[in-house]
Amino acid sequence: LVVNLEGDMIPGGWVDEQGRERRGFKQIRCEVQIKTVAPEEKVRKLHKLVEEKCPITDVINYGTEAKGEFNLI
Repeated sequence: LVVNLEGDMIPGGWVDEQGRERRGFKQIRCEVQIKTVAPEEKVRKLHKLVEEKCPITDVINYGTEAKGEFNLI
């Protein structure tokens, strides 16, 4: 199993003090290479299931609110 990820960052987002550019990525792409003896149909069904159920895909596609906490100890 090989997973390749790449993305297009928003170039000015990290340094734009006036908030004109969103920080982060415009797009993230994922390629998965699988070496298996399983029939192609089974692999395609697995891919479909992962696309439907993956919590990371859900967070990225539907803008889940993220909260953080900082504690100095």
